[in-house]
Amino acid sequence: LMNPILTTGHLPVVGSTTGDLAVTNFSSATSGPGDVMIYRGAKGQGIAYALARLANPLLCSYDDSGNLFVDGFGPGSGDASVFAELPAGGTKLTRVILNQPIANPGGVAWDGFHIAVGDQSTNTIYQFKIVGKARKTGRKVGSTQLDGATQIFQFLIVGSQLVGADVYGASVGIWNYPAGGSPVKEIGGLY
Repeated sequence: LMNPILTTGHLPVVGSTTGDLAVTNFSSATSGPGDVMIYRGAKGQGIAYALARLANPLLCSYDDSGNLFVDGFGPGSGDASVFAELPAGGTKLTRVILNQPIANPGGVAWDGFHIAVGDQSTNTIYQFKIVGKARKTGRKVGSTQLDGATQIFQFLIVGSQLVGADVYGASVGIWNYPAGGSPVKEIGGLY
């Protein structure tokens, strides 16, 4: 199993190196900006982390070093997607500029080598190498096209396969990863 990290977005995401639990809140109870809650050791009171530029956090995943990566939307209507990191042991979310535009943020997952970020508009998963210290950037190092999908929202990478939830296709597909192409298996009839 190359990816020992549970990656579910909006639901708990547990870091394999820390045991910390991360939960994204798309918006506050009063429909204001959302945040990311971290529960140290998956216990007790959570600590809220917010970034003004990331008004609506969507999905998240830890890498193998305990860094948490989050995608979502900016504060304005029609704003472009925003990508951020909470470094392992860090105290604040920081923006990461990706050199590949993401039109409609999808899943985020650690693939064992790179952080993978989905674009629901194109059903493409982009792999990024995160570089820099003060100003971090994500350099695209690859991409995986998921043929036959209508809108992949969340995905999980397990070894050499990607399992993706197809929102409008009402199905779950399994693709070879990072090759992509047509699904090797599909479970349909879901809502």
